[in-house]
Amino acid sequence: MRNSHTVSRTLFAVLAAAAAVVRIQAQAPATLEKQLESEYALTTPTADNTAIVTTGSVLVLQKKGLSAGLASNKVPTQNTYKDGQIKAGAAEHLRRGLGAFGAYVPGGSTASSAAGTGRDFVNGEKLFVTRIDVDRNKDAVVFYLISDAYDAGRYTASLKVEFPKGTLAKGDMALVQPVLDQVFKIAPPDQQAAAAPAAPESAPQGAPPTAQQAASGPAPVSAAPLPDIPPPPPPPADPAPPKSVSVGQTIDQVVAIMGQPKNIVDLGAKKIYVYDGVKVTFMNGKMTAAE
Repeated sequence: MRNSHTVSRTLFAVLAAAAAVVRIQAQAPATLEKQLESEYALTTPTADNTAIVTTGSVLVLQKKGLSAGLASNKVPTQNTYKDGQIKAGAAEHLRRGLGAFGAYVPGGSTASSAAGTGRDFVNGEKLFVTRIDVDRNKDAVVFYLISDAYDAGRYTASLKVEFPKGTLAKGDMALVQPVLDQVFKIAPPDQQAAAAPAAPESAPQGAPPTAQQAASGPAPVSAAPLPDIPPPPPPPADPAPPKSVSVGQTIDQVVAIMGQPKNIVDLGAKKIYVYDGVKVTFMNGKMTAAE
């Protein structure tokens, strides 16, 4: 009996400990990575970095000096933020120096092509973040960035933000945020919408289709609305029967049929009533002729 009580107490203690672990895990704050991604929503580009699939937060750069290379170079240009300044990596400085002399450098074989593969961003310009890495061993957060499209294409860069030793181990976003605010600000909602990729414009009439349009097939042709058809005119009214008078009718009978004449020639007993196209002669008040 004593052994059964001991087993019951042990089992109860194990279950209580398991429940406590579950409660602790449920109450545990989100990892620093999750907190960062919640604050800075990630943007998803296409595999070749030529277009944006889903748009995340639009970041407004607060410091000058960020160097970026063309997305076609595949490897983003490395930068570091420390002591209030953004500095490009050694490889970027080497590329610029060798490119000035026309030497071969990664991403460009001549001075002109090397210069065309990079761009320096200044404070106020906007960027998208595609990935955020947390390096707790080096107390650094690395942002992977992509720009909007320029004439030469999109640009990519990585920016490593360094923190005092031991900061990231605490996993406290409140300790990280003030430093990140020195580098980025999230654009307000109206600027977020303005920075969203616009729908591709239709090609002008007669222009060859783009590769994307050719792959998707011809665009559906929408029929133009037909103009309203006016109703047919009403049928012409039956022509009035010709007015006719006859010899022997009185002046009043003729006037009732023909209406008032345009002119009357009074010759005493003989009177001539003049109408359009006809003259009616009366003798002693009776019609004698119409000509």
